[in-house]
Amino acid sequence: MLLEKLLSHPGFLYQIGPSYYYLGKWICSPCTDQEASDCHFMFHMNLDSQEHPEAAYYFLKLRAMCEFALEVPYNPDKIRRDMEELLARLSPSDLELLTRQFEKFQTAWEDYGQETVR
Repeated sequence: MLLEKLLSHPGFLYQIGPSYYYLGKWICSPCTDQEASDCHFMFHMNLDSQEHPEAAYYFLKLRAMCEFALEVPYNPDKIRRDMEELLARLSPSDLELLTRQFEKFQTAWEDYGQETVR
């Protein structure tokens, strides 16, 4: 289930329709930052074209932006509820696009992200 996968990984920026959201185990929050959405576009463009150094740069930048967007105090129950509500509102095509973005995140996390948090 996508909900459990999102809640078991660090936050990242995802596009859902025309909107962007930080989603992960510590966050479920809309993002209106133009710089973040530009980085999201560049990350996916570089990842799809196999430009790994550039993709890694944008991946790490997006991870940092997500960390700065965290709300204090941490409330895991609220994050889960908010994410459940968000996912429940998605159309099947939006859910499929989000799933594909998460799969790209997972691959990038394995390639670029894990070493930065150890």
